[in-house]
Amino acid sequence: MAFDSALEVGARLIVANLIMLPPYPATIMLAREYATLPHEEDLAAVRATAARAGALGIATELLRISSRRPLAALVELISERRASLVVLGPDVRRTPRWQLWLAARRVRRQTDCLMWIAPDG
Repeated sequence: MAFDSALEVGARLIVANLIMLPPYPATIMLAREYATLPHEEDLAAVRATAARAGALGIATELLRISSRRPLAALVELISERRASLVVLGPDVRRTPRWQLWLAARRVRRQTDCLMWIAPDG
């Protein structure tokens, strides 16, 4: 659905992989890119989504955002890029439903964009 909408209006698609940054102060200061272990995120699936969009001719930007406050980072990203549609598609094996509910609630309250929650993640 997001791909179809982006194609129809000629919009740019931003695929953002938002992950919680663990509280490892020394690692964060010395090597931030290694603070999240490969099994803690599904980078291959995120890249595959961006590649599928690119193959359809959609201008795509892939972002990997690690933050101590991923919801605040999401709201900031939406505001900075003036997004009109946000699709939340978390990995349902790793994201509890209450976190998805909290993210949707915060996006609705703090931004003025449309939101779609992918049913199967």
